[in-house]
Amino acid sequence: MPSSKQNKVKTKTEFRNLSTLFDLNQKNVLMGQGMSNGSENVVNLDESNQGSEDRDNVRSDSSSDNSSDDETTVMETSLRSLIRAITSGSHSISFRSGQSTVVADDTESDSDDISSGEFPKFYRAPPIMKTHVPDTSKIKTNEISSLISRDAEFSSERSLLQALRIRHLGGLKRKPIKEICSHLVPDSAKELAGFRNKLFCGVYGRGGDIFLSACQDRFLRIYDTRGGNFDLLQSIKARDVGWSVLDVALSPDGTHLVYSSWNDYLYQVHILGDNYDDDAYSVHQVPLCLEPPGYIQFCIFSVKFSQDSSEVMGGANDGCIYLYNREANTQSLRIQAHDNDVNAVCFVDETTHIVASGGDDGLCKVWDRRALRESNPKPVGVLAGHRDGIGYLDPKGDGRFLISNSKDQSIKLWDIRRFSQDSEIEQGKIAVRKNNTWDYRWERVPKKVTKQPQLSGDSSVMTYCGHRVLQTLIRCHFSPHFTTGQRYIYTGCATGAIVIYDILTGEIVKVLSGHRACVRDVSWHPYVPEIISSSWDMTVKRWSPRGQDKEEFEERRDKISSKRKKREASGALKL
Repeated sequence: MPSSKQNKVKTKTEFRNLSTLFDLNQKNVLMGQGMSNGSENVVNLDESNQGSEDRDNVRSDSSSDNSSDDETTVMETSLRSLIRAITSGSHSISFRSGQSTVVADDTESDSDDISSGEFPKFYRAPPIMKTHVPDTSKIKTNEISSLISRDAEFSSERSLLQALRIRHLGGLKRKPIKEICSHLVPDSAKELAGFRNKLFCGVYGRGGDIFLSACQDRFLRIYDTRGGNFDLLQSIKARDVGWSVLDVALSPDGTHLVYSSWNDYLYQVHILGDNYDDDAYSVHQVPLCLEPPGYIQFCIFSVKFSQDSSEVMGGANDGCIYLYNREANTQSLRIQAHDNDVNAVCFVDETTHIVASGGDDGLCKVWDRRALRESNPKPVGVLAGHRDGIGYLDPKGDGRFLISNSKDQSIKLWDIRRFSQDSEIEQGKIAVRKNNTWDYRWERVPKKVTKQPQLSGDSSVMTYCGHRVLQTLIRCHFSPHFTTGQRYIYTGCATGAIVIYDILTGEIVKVLSGHRACVRDVSWHPYVPEIISSSWDMTVKRWSPRGQDKEEFEERRDKISSKRKKREASGALKL
């Protein structure tokens, strides 16, 4: 029988190893949407409340030294508490300074206190992946190359000052604003709000006049962003939340929002109007009942409005796509789309006839609703090329192109007119099965994942690598058409950064560093060169190009002044 001293050494080693594991995984263990139970149980770490079984397990041999027994008991209890926290789905786990006990934080709060969102000193962000050499052979011959080049004809090497001067001289007459401002990439951050829980979603609405934020404290908050402001207009307490609000969608007409969590319902909320009155307005939440057949733990991971706001589409953990008719107030369609979780859905075009879905099987499927039968659903095509599950989809809006963010640490650009062959689809499925040896929610990215070559049957137009998709399903988007001509792809990152890619070259244009934890969602203002990021460091930040423009303007001004003085000195300048 092992001695008390041996038990103590073994317990210390186990405790140290597990503590290191939590340190490496940035304080929170169960952060992903794919929780097996979706619960938010509070972990009680008071030894007196652990039950007789735990008390019996931590008793030491009566002949051992009392102080050694006490220390071993405390460490064993803390070790069990960590394990219990993993299995119960606690919000966060932290170590008390100077003690061997562990504290699980499951408090529910609506506080907006910025100082309460600080991470512990042991936090270490994972490094940005080394960028690969982009393969541009496909995109150079694809139609999107000419489309982007036409919409963003203005050279990225030309400054705003030069562009305005050339336009003044007639060189850029009748050119839209995107050809002048497409190179304005935000780079300067300002913290707008801080909370006591992680931010999961953040999106602009009503043409950039409002911003919707969803936090793990179960509150949806709507802010007035007109004129550069960020003023809280409305707070909505979400109902029946099982872990967090996982996704939100704003209707294109700007009147309603829909949110999802771990339950059988989507909830629809009529948001404030122009005649909003604090005293007279009351929040009315309408449950949109879905009908998952016999699924105990059900969750909608992704929710989207149709362009005319009449329908809501969701992708669920039962592998199905759900369509809900808001006018008829009933579920209109349910199709078995994927073999695993459906993490992402989107309407590909404004007509809402073409929809796309992405799942943990690594496939992006395109569906035509006009030919879709619930009894025998068949996609019009499948896009294969990812080596792991797809976490997010974003359409370009022209009915032809979309991008996908994947757990294989890449974003891919797809042309839905070029589908994968059966052999290529099977090759993608095999690659996904081989990558099922690690879990993106709490493990580091294996080296083999970052070194894997592109699949020979990859039907994507372009692949973008450099960001990390860990801990949660991180979102990516096309940059706005009005100000950038959609020449960029931008994404959140598990390193706490925002990564911006050039869509044609695949190169990283800018890495915006400023958050201390995973950036799950990012939203670029449709008409102003500003990005708002929502992070798990419990803060919301606005990024603007003011700092870059100031330095660029001063540099250009000094160069022009110096050249002018030289020309005046040589007599070459005539007034």
